[in-house]
Amino acid sequence: MNDLKILEKIKEYPKTLFTVDDLGKILNIKEKSLRTVIYRLSRRGVIRKLGGGWYSVYGTIVTPEQIASQIYHPSYLSLKTVLSKDGIINQIPRQIYSISLNKSYKIKINGVFLVYRQIKRELFFGFYQKENQYIAYPEKALLDLLYFISRGIETVSFQELDLSRLNRNKLFKWVKPYPSPTKKYLEELKLSDR
Repeated sequence: MNDLKILEKIKEYPKTLFTVDDLGKILNIKEKSLRTVIYRLSRRGVIRKLGGGWYSVYGTIVTPEQIASQIYHPSYLSLKTVLSKDGIINQIPRQIYSISLNKSYKIKINGVFLVYRQIKRELFFGFYQKENQYIAYPEKALLDLLYFISRGIETVSFQELDLSRLNRNKLFKWVKPYPSPTKKYLEELKLSDR
């Protein structure tokens, strides 16, 4: 099969990222010769190795956020990643943060660390889907951050937060299932004064 036909087959696949197993199924290649085929496709530029056993197809632009949403299920972008993009914090995190029901996990792909924080099922809500990504609403990202601050896992300077864009009704509705330390941090933010 020539490179053009291989590209067409890969582009028909519903995901933009692939594992070795995915490529074996897509190309209908037995495991014995699969690694050699992948090596050759990579050298010829048909596919690109992203790291952590993940590949993308030539000409496809894949952002770290898209990668994060596709490789660890279920998960949604949250914490400082969302708060930075929405202008709630002025820091630009060097890592991409996601929330998952699975155990906490960290992987480096394409030179960027993807960090997954585990959360209880009853706190796994407050996100929407955009293309192939699941993204927390900024209110939920803040509550997730306060939750992990209360557990000693994350930090942030409260003085650097711009809470003017947040929906206070959502915040106080969504904080109900969170433990009391998270609620206490939310009260400390003194949202009514901002």
